[in-house]
Order: sequence, then C-alpha cells, then structure tokens
Amino acid sequence: MAQPSNKKVFYQKVFKSVNAQACPRQVQRYAYCPSDQMTTLFKEVEMPAIIDQKKYKKFSKASIFPQHLFEFSEERRKQATQVFQPLLDSLVGKQVMRDTLRAEILILGYSDLTPRMEDIIAYDYLCRLSRKSFLDQKSFQDWFSFVRARETGSVIMELFDQYKSLLLNFEFVVLDIIIEGRGIEKPESDRTYSDIDDKRRIAKVYWRVNG
Repeated sequence: MAQPSNKKVFYQKVFKSVNAQACPRQVQRYAYCPSDQMTTLFKEVEMPAIIDQKKYKKFSKASIFPQHLFEFSEERRKQATQVFQPLLDSLVGKQVMRDTLRAEILILGYSDLTPRMEDIIAYDYLCRLSRKSFLDQKSFQDWFSFVRARETGSVIMELFDQYKSLLLNFEFVVLDIIIEGRGIEKPESDRTYSDIDDKRRIAKVYWRVNG
C-alpha cells in the first residue's frame, strides 16, 4: 500500500483572545513544516495571560499615531515598511543557516486619555470590530490600542510575505505575530506622560528567536 504523502507545506491561521486586562489579542501563526504536523500546530496557540515583553528584544523604532487615527497614510506606510525591514532581515534573512526557525514578533499598542467620542468614524468602526453597540471609555481605549498594534502588524506581515521563498531553506518554521492592545497602560512604566500625549499613542515592537 502506498504511503501517504507528508510533504512540507505552508499554512497560516489567526487566533483571537484577550489578555489578563480583557484587552483584545490576536496571534497570526505562520508555519512551514511536514503536513502531518499541521493539526497539532494549529489546534491552538498557548499564550500566557500576561506577556512579559522583557523576555523579548525591543525593536528600536515605534509607530506613532495622531489622535483618533489608527491607520497609516500611504506615505507613512511606505516609511514604516522601510523602518521594519531590518526586523525581518534579522528574523529570517540572517537565520538561513539553521535547520529550524521558531520565532515571535510581539506588537503592543497603546492609547492616551483622549476622550471617547461617538461622532467619529473610528468609534463606529471599533463598535463593529468588537461586535458591540456601545463602548465605554475603557473598551474604547482598549480597542483603539489594539487596532494601532494591528496596523503596525499589517506592515510586518506584508514584509514577511516577501521572505516566504527563504522559508524553503528550513526544515521546520513556526512564526507567531502577536498583536495586543494595552489600553491606557504607559508604554514605559518609569516615564512621565501627559494625559493627552502622542508618545502614548504608539505601537511598540519586540521579537525573539526561540531555540
């Protein structure tokens, strides 16, 4: 009897959850491995309720957003692509001598204390995204911080697509892109911020190679 094919395949899947503060979290898992391992890899993604960013390397640049906005303009998206290119070089391009690649990119979004405004486009969008008809101040800031992280993550995902051909050099690859809102948490706990502060309306990026 012929043996079933177990060729290496590429697959991706999104997992959605919340963190310990009930802020939204999303994990985009990419894998390139033998097909018989896919079921195990994509059954679930285990993440701690609280992710300690100190266990990751911090990327030197962050994304900054204007009030009430969470999307990049065309020009800023081009700039972000250039900024985050070295991250993908470090994660994939410089790891090609390895047989396996297990890596994580952690993107944390933050909000300042800009008051919730129901008459802005962003509010309607966040209601639809969260599947709620009303968002209180905390929920509004939590979701706003999440979509800022997700916008930054979308640039990194587009860059990662350009590196897919390099994955063929590995025997096994798992990359998790973790996107999480942190609401009005201070991006740097030991730093003084104003209530309305563009240095709080940011998305920070961390990364690590496991194993």
